[in-house]
Amino acid sequence: MENTPAALSDNSGPEYLVQIPPRFTFHSRNLLIGKNGSGKTRFLQQRYRNLQAENNGDAAIVYLDFASFRASNEEAGAENVMNEATLDTESNLYDVIFYQASPSFQEFLRLIDKGHESLLDDLYGEHMRRSQILKAMAGKRLESINRQLHDLIGYRVYCDTKRHLHLQKLDKTGKTLLDLPYNEMLPLLSPGERFLFYLCFFLFFVEERDHNKLVIFMDEPEIHLHPRALLTVMRDLYDSPNVKALWVASHSLFLVPLFSFQELVVLEDNCVLPRNSALYETVYNDLVGLEDINLFEFLKSVYDWEYYRFIVECFCPPEAVGTVDPQDEQYLKFIHSIHVRKKDRPLYVLDYGAGKCRIWQCMEAQRQEGFEYKNLLQYEAYDPYPDKTLLGVNGKICNCPFPFHTKPSELVKGKYDVVVLMNVLHEVDIQDWMQTFKKIGSTLAEDGVLLFLEVHTLTLGEQPYGNTGYLVLGSKEVSILFPEAIEAPMPAAIKDKAEKSNCWIVPAKCVRRVDQQKIKDCLNALHNRCGKELQKLFDERVKYARSGRPSRDAELSARKYAFLSQQYINAEQARQRFLQGGVDAANHSDVTEKIPFHGFSEMAKE
Repeated sequence: MENTPAALSDNSGPEYLVQIPPRFTFHSRNLLIGKNGSGKTRFLQQRYRNLQAENNGDAAIVYLDFASFRASNEEAGAENVMNEATLDTESNLYDVIFYQASPSFQEFLRLIDKGHESLLDDLYGEHMRRSQILKAMAGKRLESINRQLHDLIGYRVYCDTKRHLHLQKLDKTGKTLLDLPYNEMLPLLSPGERFLFYLCFFLFFVEERDHNKLVIFMDEPEIHLHPRALLTVMRDLYDSPNVKALWVASHSLFLVPLFSFQELVVLEDNCVLPRNSALYETVYNDLVGLEDINLFEFLKSVYDWEYYRFIVECFCPPEAVGTVDPQDEQYLKFIHSIHVRKKDRPLYVLDYGAGKCRIWQCMEAQRQEGFEYKNLLQYEAYDPYPDKTLLGVNGKICNCPFPFHTKPSELVKGKYDVVVLMNVLHEVDIQDWMQTFKKIGSTLAEDGVLLFLEVHTLTLGEQPYGNTGYLVLGSKEVSILFPEAIEAPMPAAIKDKAEKSNCWIVPAKCVRRVDQQKIKDCLNALHNRCGKELQKLFDERVKYARSGRPSRDAELSARKYAFLSQQYINAEQARQRFLQGGVDAANHSDVTEKIPFHGFSEMAKE
């Protein structure tokens, strides 16, 4: 996919001439940037024509013209920019998706628009008839489409017991807002939603195509796409192994970080500019009319911005997770562990540091689906800093359907079969650890257990309640603090997914044996581990900087680097405070509220 001639031209006259610097190289991924009239679309169209003429059949060449498509029940109107043949009324959408060697995007979309009321039924039924495979295989096609639909517009397609297709609209938590038969729901979609709906099928087409590669041309994809949807679509296409080459002309600032320096093609007055040290400044000036070089430095350093943002968040109080999702990984691990310990009576469970009582809210959500959790456990909550949403006008817990304790003295000794410590210990001051474990140990029955859950990495910075920054333990530190702890069995529902958190089961006697030396050794191990992980991430940053290759989020994360650097500092400070004050709380004043923080809006007012 390289090109070195001095210009690309066609037979339409000199106004279509696009000058290219000598020895300028194009790549398999190219982002065309330039002001209106700079020549982006002309370049894209001519490149498309050239590749069509050179194509030997090893790739399907597709032109996606977002500007000319109208999502409606009418014909698309004017001829598209490629002057392609009139739509063949006998064309079959299934053939276009799975078999046609070089479909046009216009034909693809017109076929979808023409038969929108039976589109999914046709694809689903045709695949069942032709493939002669188990219907589960056809169902996988729907799963593939659903991934795109959910990410882009929050919809899901499913087949009911009578094999009728339905379309669901979901909220951010996955809760169903509207569920109608497919042919009734589709007319209710807005023009933007319908376009994204059709685009999902194109992405499905890209994902399922394996008999030859695709060369994709895209002109101004941001016209119909919200920036988040735009990035989702572009990342999928950029990373797809089925896309041999990707050419995108755009005015979107958001796409620039996705492409590397060598993949940027900047046009000005029908000329491709050479790549040099001024290229990024030219790009941002063309896109946003940049006048302030400080803004430019800020925009091009998103990694630094993410790092600093996390550190600033570390001066904010922790926020309780408000999402209620019965499929949440930590909740599933909790329920699975409870089932493992099931007795002939309901287990007494104490949610220690309950926050907004997310566990109970998830159980309630499951109860509406038929899960009678009260046959499995009796739930109680404890939190010395109850969420304001739980408090009445008198400052006390009100209208709570379960026992909610705010004072340690309210907890009954030896009562609980399970005490849950979910994302709580990292918020507790190091000088309160001994007292916390002592209290938990005393409330546990002799055969009771502590269920200890922590995320691997905090995604948001936070300032805990006390005088020590957050301390998020890993497996090594937990094995020192609780030598008899075992990792909770993995629920079948999440075995194939990347884990985001740890869950340990700690016997009551092990909780009661925590002492000063174990806490000290635990802090040393945490400090050492964070130091090593930081060094590894730093070496990776240096490697990427020297290679000139941009890293993907999964390879190098600014927030993970910020998390580890802050935790490294927190662990060092905790060690010093622990050595100075030990676990005796004689000089330790109790903290009864979260540390206040003005917040950015209030700071701006000042």
